[in-house]
Amino acid sequence: MISIVSELCVLAALAGASPVVNDDPQVLLERMAYAVEHLSYEGTFVHIIQDHKAETMRIIHKVEDGHVTERLISLDGSGREIIRNGDEVRCVLEGEKSVVVDSHQQSPLLASLPRQRDGLEDHYRFQLTGAERVANRDTQIIEVRPLDEYRYGHRLWLDQSTGLPLRSALIDNNGDIVEQVLFTSISVDKSISDDELKPSLAAGEGYRWFVEEGGEHEAAAAEAASWQAENLPRGFKLTVASSENGETTTRQHYVYTDGLASVSVFVERVADDAPPMDGLSTIGSANAYATTIDGYQVTAVGEVPPSTVEMIGASLRRRR
Repeated sequence: MISIVSELCVLAALAGASPVVNDDPQVLLERMAYAVEHLSYEGTFVHIIQDHKAETMRIIHKVEDGHVTERLISLDGSGREIIRNGDEVRCVLEGEKSVVVDSHQQSPLLASLPRQRDGLEDHYRFQLTGAERVANRDTQIIEVRPLDEYRYGHRLWLDQSTGLPLRSALIDNNGDIVEQVLFTSISVDKSISDDELKPSLAAGEGYRWFVEEGGEHEAAAAEAASWQAENLPRGFKLTVASSENGETTTRQHYVYTDGLASVSVFVERVADDAPPMDGLSTIGSANAYATTIDGYQVTAVGEVPPSTVEMIGASLRRRR
């Protein structure tokens, strides 16, 4: 079997070659993962949530000597920019006069894409289902279908020339599209200047800054966690454990993922003057479950079925 390193070397060559038609979904997904992070590109895409909320964004993605810089600009007048420089991601919100700095934050383009291959075959079935034109380019379509009711499926339209995902859709257990990203235009491997990556929003005086502390990963995260979920869907693991000190309380943040689907859990002490939240709700394309455990407000949220956030949130317990 070809090693992952050797395979990526092959994919690097393919990314700049002539159009490639391959009937192995796993090879195509590896090629996609390489293309998204290692190619320079710019384009315009529409981010649609449940067919009624849409945002048009411009993306400028530059890779130079292995270092990634990226700028996303909302074109709908919201005054929102996302700037990525290596591992640091800054979201500038002009309307709220605030800046959020979080190394775990992802752009809408990347959030719903498989981040790793190992172990996903135990929980998803991958199938090549056809070909279509997207943004005036030829694509191959891959279906990522869950093997149980605790995760959603995905449909990916991958550019035959580069492997880039020109369209991606999140599919719920009823077969409906919950969320999708659709490129309307894209240009690959063009020269991108540093000026194009500079934010247009100054984010100076009058802006509030929120900085998320970096968490640990996997085994280290489990060791650092003061809370833990006692009941997880098969394949989900703790990958992030971090805390944020506020003015009156400390909020814990945990992320459980199977490598594709993920659930964020927030834990903070219930304020004396605030009624606790309880039950299931929908936030955009995500489901959320809130409950109170030992005087703490626990909220689990993710782009997964309601049963998944409820299972994880309700089983959270303090470590003794």
